[in-house]
Amino acid sequence: MLKIQKIITVFFLTATISCSNNYLHKDFIYKYKLNKYDTIYITSSVSCGGCIDGFYQNKKFDSNSILVYNETSTNEYIKNLLKYKHVNIPQEILDKEFDYFSNVLILSKKGDKYEMSVFPEYKQ
Repeated sequence: MLKIQKIITVFFLTATISCSNNYLHKDFIYKYKLNKYDTIYITSSVSCGGCIDGFYQNKKFDSNSILVYNETSTNEYIKNLLKYKHVNIPQEILDKEFDYFSNVLILSKKGDKYEMSVFPEYKQ
């Protein structure tokens, strides 16, 4: 192998190892003090509406879960979420952090990291 190929290989291995020690959206989670929750539901103001209502209808929230959304949204389904424990974060910030998304992102704590799933789950 050429010397440059070895350097590139070492660089990518180092980057991969350091990334695996960091969890998804760590800065965002710590900035908004969400790290004390096992489940974080992030709801977009840009949603299909009825499916949001259906998703939360039978959810039981305890001290280990929290909602994150823009409570100033005019979406009637988002307004219904005000009754749950939540953190108000403007949609613009959510879009920057999570790229553009629709409906619900679920961050679930697994050990010392978070895994992300989406609702509804889209299949390609």
